[in-house]
This record gives sequence, C-alpha cells and structure tokens, in this order.
Amino acid sequence: MIGSVNTPGVDRAEFNRVAQLAKDAKRAVDEAPSMVPATAERDGYMTKEYAEKLDNFGGLSRQNSTQYAVGDIAFSASLPSNLVLECTTAGTTAATEPDFSGATIGGTVSDGAVVWTYMPLGTLSREITPGVNISTRITTSQTYTIPVTGYYTITIKGGGGGGAGGAKNTAYARGGAGGGEGATQIIYRRFNAGTNVDVVIGAGGAGGAGNTSSTSSASGATGGASSVTSGGSTVSANGGSGGVGQGGAGGTGGRYPGACGGSATVLSTGAVYGMPGGGSGGGEGGSDSANGGNGAYGGGGGGGGASVSGTARAGGKGGNGFVIFEYFAEL
Repeated sequence: MIGSVNTPGVDRAEFNRVAQLAKDAKRAVDEAPSMVPATAERDGYMTKEYAEKLDNFGGLSRQNSTQYAVGDIAFSASLPSNLVLECTTAGTTAATEPDFSGATIGGTVSDGAVVWTYMPLGTLSREITPGVNISTRITTSQTYTIPVTGYYTITIKGGGGGGAGGAKNTAYARGGAGGGEGATQIIYRRFNAGTNVDVVIGAGGAGGAGNTSSTSSASGATGGASSVTSGGSTVSANGGSGGVGQGGAGGTGGRYPGACGGSATVLSTGAVYGMPGGGSGGGEGGSDSANGGNGAYGGGGGGGGASVSGTARAGGKGGNGFVIFEYFAEL
C-alpha cells in the first residue's frame, strides 16, 4: 500500500503528494467502468454543487423545436444516467424527442436538423487549477472573449420592469404596482479559447411617474432583453413588464420566467404604500414621502406610494440584467 513513509534523500512532503496522486489515479481507474453517476460526489469529477445542478433536468433538458449551436450540452431523462448530449451539428430540434434507447458513448443521433453525440457524463471534470476556475459576471453590453477552452454554464438575466407610480386625487390615493422580474435563461456550451461572444445586457425599465390628479397610476416601462450571440446563434432572456394595475408580469423567453410584481393597492382615504417589485432583487414599495425602490439584478422596481393630503411618488426603476460565464470543465 502506498502511504506516508520516511525515505532517505526524498522530500517527505513531495513524496506524500505523489503518493496521493497515485492513489487518486488508481481510484479513477477503478471507478471508470461505472462512469460516475451525476449524483455522486467524487474528487476529480463534478463537485456536489454542480452534480445536483446538472441532475435537475429542468434547466438543461433537451427542448422540442429549439435552436442549438455546436457545443451545446443537453440532458434527457430518457438517456442512460451516465450520458449527456453534445450538439455536433447545429440546427433546430424536432417537435418530439428522438429514440435514445441505443445510446452508446461516441454514437450520434439525429434530432430534426440537430445531430447529437453521446458523451460520458463522468468525463466532465471540474477544473481546479488556480486562475482557471473562472466566473465572470457581465453587467454592460460588450464582446466577451472566452479565456479558456472548455465548457461553460451561461446564465442570462433580463432587465426588470419599472414600478408604477403612485396616484391620488382630493379624495383617494392608490399605491403603484411593482414591476415584473426579468426572465432567466441557462445554457451549457463548449467554447474554444479566443472565441468572441457578443453580450447584450437588458436595461431595467423606468418607473412610472406619480399622478396627483387622478387615481390612475402611470405604468412602469418594460425591462430590456439580455442575450448572448456566438456562431450565428442567439439566446435571450426577456425583460419583465412594467407595473400596472395588477402588477407587472414576469419576463418570459427563458427557462425560468420572472416573478410578477405586487398588485396595486386598493383605494385609500389616507396614505398608502406602493407594492414591491418581483424577484429576489425587487425594489421595495414606496411611501407618500419616498419613491418606489429600484430593483437590482433583474428584479422589478417597487411601486410609488401616495397620500390624499400629500403627493404621489414615482415608481422605482427595474434592475438591469446580467450575464454570467462560469467555466466548468474540459473533456
């Protein structure tokens, strides 16, 4: 058995390091036939965090009638647990899922215009080299250059909708509705180092103005869509709707629609607060002495408050969207 021993003329720390590498290599060989299921937590393979994330098919499952680019990764509950799909011919998938019953490592299957290659899930190893564990959050539109060849999880967030303004007349006041949260899209794609990716960040929608002459709230503006474009393929996440009477609708166009903003408050004869924006980054509802809070990270803006004896306040601006590139693995 390889272990920690006293060896004349050999640095003990270096010997132990090499011994540990040898043990790790043997373990990898022993485990290779099982291909390491996605739910297993193993050194040298996926971290538990990513295994749980990728084992949840909701975000990365193959979609019908959907465009895929070369390098995209997708999952299907119909696949053997040790395999994933990698797009090797770009196109749009069929209206129904193909038959994966004959899936073997390295084999291919046609799916509409897309050709998938079956890849072993256990080979997607987490890179642990310092300086290569890259996670880049982009908050302004730009061309992003891929720093390292490998697979990337890309999170795309649309801008939040603006909150509606508060409204009042001489008898009643109404708080504004919150803006909707931007949608979230998640893709998993392989890139070569040096590839340029065009990134567009959706701006948060402006808040509606306060209305001091009637109880009709001014709606907030819809948030902008965020997107990434590479190799002729564009993937987008839409912005959330601005606050209206029933609250701004959450953004669509992503795997995860945004949360709706809070509905406008009922009429009041006194002071009333606005409603919060949708999403974890939603702005707080304003009072008759403060505008609605601005959203953050794609959250909706808060609605403005109002009071009969005072004034009506504006809704908050929706939070700007963002895009995150997170380097994950290399085969």
